[in-house]
Amino acid sequence: MRMILGEGIARLGTGIVIGVVVMYFAARVLKPLLYHVSPRDPLVIAAAISGILISGVLAALFPAVRAMRLDLSATLRQD
Repeated sequence: MRMILGEGIARLGTGIVIGVVVMYFAARVLKPLLYHVSPRDPLVIAAAISGILISGVLAALFPAVRAMRLDLSATLRQD
């Protein structure tokens, strides 16, 4: 379970870092499209990252739980 969750969370962290960097550079372009919100508003950024983290951890948790339920010896012996 730790291996599958670790892979999912590592990819999630990489995606969040890349997304924050892209957001920082795209903020200038997005500013005219936003209404009463700064493109670099820390509360909005934290809320978006929190939502992505929660959904990403849940998305990684389901396959991890499913893998835990498998009988590995029976799975490896199948032809």
